[in-house]
Amino acid sequence: MIEKTRSILAEDFSSSPYIPQVVFYQTGLGTSGDFSLDLKSGVTGYGMIDKIKESYAFIVYNWLPGDEILMIGALIDDVGILDSTEMDSFYDIFQAYVALGNNDSHKQLEANQFLSLYRTGGSKATRPMPKGTLKCIGVWDTVGALGIPLFTNRSSDPHCLGFVDTQLGKHVQYAFHALAIHETREDFLPTKWQQPPEQRQAGQILKQVWFPGSHSDVGGGYAEHDLADLALIWMVANLIEYGLLAIDTEFIFAIPAPKFGWGQMEPHNPREDFPASLSYSTIRKLPKRSKEVILTQERFHSSIISRNDLDEDLKKTLERSPDLITNLLPLEIEMKARWTRECGKQRSQFCEIREEVLDLSSNHHHHHSNQRHSILEEVEDSGQLGSKELDGKVINTTTTTVTSNSKFGFLRFAKLKLWRGQSLGSIFSFL
Repeated sequence: MIEKTRSILAEDFSSSPYIPQVVFYQTGLGTSGDFSLDLKSGVTGYGMIDKIKESYAFIVYNWLPGDEILMIGALIDDVGILDSTEMDSFYDIFQAYVALGNNDSHKQLEANQFLSLYRTGGSKATRPMPKGTLKCIGVWDTVGALGIPLFTNRSSDPHCLGFVDTQLGKHVQYAFHALAIHETREDFLPTKWQQPPEQRQAGQILKQVWFPGSHSDVGGGYAEHDLADLALIWMVANLIEYGLLAIDTEFIFAIPAPKFGWGQMEPHNPREDFPASLSYSTIRKLPKRSKEVILTQERFHSSIISRNDLDEDLKKTLERSPDLITNLLPLEIEMKARWTRECGKQRSQFCEIREEVLDLSSNHHHHHSNQRHSILEEVEDSGQLGSKELDGKVINTTTTTVTSNSKFGFLRFAKLKLWRGQSLGSIFSFL
């Protein structure tokens, strides 16, 4: 996910005037670097509500009428965007939202009555959210109860932190979901969206696509990321295809360092390590016929076709219903061609430097991007070693790597060699 975040351009230059693209990245559970805290979060879901509030608060304090929201869903689809003065009530609103999924009809009624205050027409109604504001949701292998193992007892309320409603919200225009074929943990059963026919007829786009790999193979998390790259590229390809975000394709093309053929990496065993090893095993239910996916719009990614480890049932499904296999989008086609050429090579140095640059300069303005491109173009044109002074700092440039004319623009690649001990932050603070 963080790779996609890094690829989003600061502005959409295809529009006039240019449209700023503001990014907020929320780290997932179990990613703090503190082993005991990560274990507690991963096993119990500890800290989830705080993370949801942080993400929602970012929208509350930054959204202006006319802004579009991508990759945000659930609660915001129900009660919209609160006025900042109502954020003190967030926890009460969130708990009421969770209670909608309770089997107790009395609790459901109470929750609905409370939430009605914040819905359209209510006495505490949110700011008007015009149609089209919730532009897109993109998720990777979403699981129903946050993947919390059964042995923890989770909560006295089995619906606590689980999904309230799997129906895709009517306010969402585009929804993309990458699913993992080879996930075997019972606690990680996928939660698939259901799309009412009237929403599809109104033009809402839903794509839920099955990829080879376990939960973390598809969503990312392993050092070997061939399979995660497939899902990432698919997600980005859809964002580009529908004109939803201006993406730095130069950066996306530099991410993969494939060690195996397209879609050929062996999936990791998700039950290998503690505490996942304590989870019961199961096999995910995959669609077998086209008529089964009318509400879910499930398909299989074409990268699975040439795999040698497909079970016989899935092979028969693909032979019987070839329409269940997705067609590659233009970005995927170009990436597949590059994948074959790059298989086995080291990861692009450009990509590694670029990631560190973006991390260190995320709080700086983007208006110096023209100066960055000017330097890279000069290096590319000369193709020679040399030093450049940027903002009073000297860097040493090496020869360039690749230039490519494609339908995604003229892509420029250059490597920057830093003097040992120099600060990336000071060198690239203006990029």
